[in-house]
Amino acid sequence: MGVESEVPPKIQIFVWKVVRGILPTRAALRRRGMDVDSSCVRCGFHSETIEHVLRDCSWTEFMWATSPLRLQPMDARERGDITEWIEHVMTNGEKESQSLFAILMWMAWHARNMKIFQQKEIQHQWCIRTALKMHDEQVKAAERERSRNFPRAADVWQKPDAPWVKINTDASIVGGVGTGLGAIVRNSEGQHLNSLVQFRPEEMEVDIAEALACKEGGISDFALDLASGRFELRLLYPSPCDAKFETHVRYQCNITGSVSYGKIANLSGVAAQELFLWLSVKAIEVDVPSSGLIYFDVGVVFKQFSLSFFETPKDCDALKGGDRGDDVVVLFDDRRLHRDRGRIVENHPEEFVRKSLTDDEQRAVS
Repeated sequence: MGVESEVPPKIQIFVWKVVRGILPTRAALRRRGMDVDSSCVRCGFHSETIEHVLRDCSWTEFMWATSPLRLQPMDARERGDITEWIEHVMTNGEKESQSLFAILMWMAWHARNMKIFQQKEIQHQWCIRTALKMHDEQVKAAERERSRNFPRAADVWQKPDAPWVKINTDASIVGGVGTGLGAIVRNSEGQHLNSLVQFRPEEMEVDIAEALACKEGGISDFALDLASGRFELRLLYPSPCDAKFETHVRYQCNITGSVSYGKIANLSGVAAQELFLWLSVKAIEVDVPSSGLIYFDVGVVFKQFSLSFFETPKDCDALKGGDRGDDVVVLFDDRRLHRDRGRIVENHPEEFVRKSLTDDEQRAVS
């Protein structure tokens, strides 16, 4: 809009949602399969679309006409897409009126929410007075910031070192309404890789909400069958990555398994290192929680680790160059692979593989 410094961040996000057509109006919720009345909560005559609730409803028309902007009702034949209307108003207005227009538009939505969720009828003049007050406070704050020559947030964001990516998250909790999540993922060149704007109907603690935003932003896809516990996730990163616990653990880009109490079974996409070997982890299990131990099933043996190693997430370094992890898995169900000085032995019984190993190498898989 070009007036970001004079519009509160939450209203900037609101206008972005309006332009993207993702505002949760009643008509939109109805299209998404929710069993709700799609009619306008104010007039009751028309479907509550974005255009109707922010521009065409008689309540909203009166607010625009009596505001300092003096926007008059539009003829039905002239009414177009909400984005075209916003661009028209912003293009023909002064900078001050542009920021006030955005705040008033948010006030119309806020008044609508108060009527639906708190059964409070908000008057037009209260919306206008509140918008003017917010606008004046924001203008003064922007002037103070410019006078102090503070860098804006966009100027102080630091790029991560290659091959890392950085996830910035935020959350907003509205009492009695729900929780809003936001995340953006950028690489070492500052390029956008993934982003998230999501609403959850339940209220959460701020740290939990931001952690959820981080998870949703860093995992490109996640699916869970609640009945069977079967899950599948795809990491955002373009290559496998290694994390260092007591030993090295490698995560492939696609990870699947079945989760149940104290156990992840039928696991695929995770491997643990022993000496020069990478052993496919088939299951992860906590036998007795009070023992403080966790077990990795690598096919030929259960490897034991302290749970304390996993209490704090470890950095995961993306593999570089040609080391894509394509040949690192030693055990695939019934198929056994072993890389021995450039020679691959596969589809042989375990005893054969053991015979080709040195004493140290045998201990690595025993």
